[in-house]
Amino acid sequence: MKELATEFGVSRHTVAAHLRRAKAPVRRRGLSHKQATDIVALYEAGGTSRELAHRYGVSADTVLRTLHRQGVKIRSRHGTGTLARP
Repeated sequence: MKELATEFGVSRHTVAAHLRRAKAPVRRRGLSHKQATDIVALYEAGGTSRELAHRYGVSADTVLRTLHRQGVKIRSRHGTGTLARP
């Protein structure tokens, strides 16, 4: 949806509304329970929200929301990150 929104100069919400009206199938992306558990473990091992977002193909905000929902204390933004690139 992000690509369509950019291409047509509209918001993702507008794209989603048009797709719903057209009854087009839309796959809802999200993290599985296993992915959320893995994200918590990797974050607690020193990974940053940005690294984890890149690894799982989601936004850093999604990672932070996942961590918050799992009760993880969020570190300051000055972390260095320790994840090896896949």
